[in-house]
Amino acid sequence: MLDCVLSAYFVMARIAVHKMNPERAHTLLEWAENQGNTRGWGRLSAAAASERARLCLDEGRIDEGAECLNRLERGVQA
Repeated sequence: MLDCVLSAYFVMARIAVHKMNPERAHTLLEWAENQGNTRGWGRLSAAAASERARLCLDEGRIDEGAECLNRLERGVQA
């Protein structure tokens, strides 16, 4: 189940970016990260935070990308 959810969110986010709607991509990845946190699926949360960081850095949003990486680091250490 986890792999299906992870794939679905990533595909939807990448489609949103392709359609020039990065805010929708950020929203989808935020939902994925929240769902991972709620269900205790650390891998989903980590993957979503990592993808959000990549997306932010691609857009030049360095501070937001750094915050995503900080969340990722805190999740891995916990």
